[in-house]
Amino acid sequence: MNETSPHSAARDGAVPDGASAEPSQPKLLFPVLKPLYDRLEPLSWLLIRCARA
Repeated sequence: MNETSPHSAARDGAVPDGASAEPSQPKLLFPVLKPLYDRLEPLSWLLIRCARA
């Protein structure tokens, strides 16, 4: 059977047209705060753990 859906290409390990093989980074809400985001990123697990507790 010849499937042409993007999902069939993903199952075969091929990258569909228009998609990048590398994951893209999310856009920053406030790009001016990038230095702050970079410093707080390692502590994100702590925030999640405290919120979960």
